[in-house]
Amino acid sequence: MAEGYSSRLDRLTELEAQIVRLLRSPEWPEQDKELLRILASHRGAGNPVSASSLAQQMRFGEGEVARRKVTATIEDLIVRGKIRIGARRAKPNGYFLIVDHADLDAAEHALWGEIYALLRRLRVLSSRQRVAELFGQAMLDFDGVKHPSAGLGAGPATEAQRGAA
Repeated sequence: MAEGYSSRLDRLTELEAQIVRLLRSPEWPEQDKELLRILASHRGAGNPVSASSLAQQMRFGEGEVARRKVTATIEDLIVRGKIRIGARRAKPNGYFLIVDHADLDAAEHALWGEIYALLRRLRVLSSRQRVAELFGQAMLDFDGVKHPSAGLGAGPATEAQRGAA
């Protein structure tokens, strides 16, 4: 179903307001704001900017360490800043601001691919019941509900944490 003009306009207006709010906030580091300024010109899945290009523009250098700084900053902008940033894994690959339903679908598809691959690996390492328990605990943690067996929200529990529960 095609998205209506006013709906898309409302979404863009909301995105602009979120960006302005974050850029004016004293609690955000200038480095994060600069990355957001660069991303602001990369709207839509058809106009992504690669992590290496962002690293160069941010003067992070080259290589894996620079790429990780970019991805960590983007994760923070998404999770803490509530900025809707998507990523494309296929060419042209890179990060972009989500401006419509098609962009959101592309971003979700890429993330679910990663999640599914990680769950497959976890399933080989652990039992079906343990994977289901971890997945269920993660969903509760996302919803703000802490499980009494703690230690699961930050990742799999260590043997010591499991023994203490």
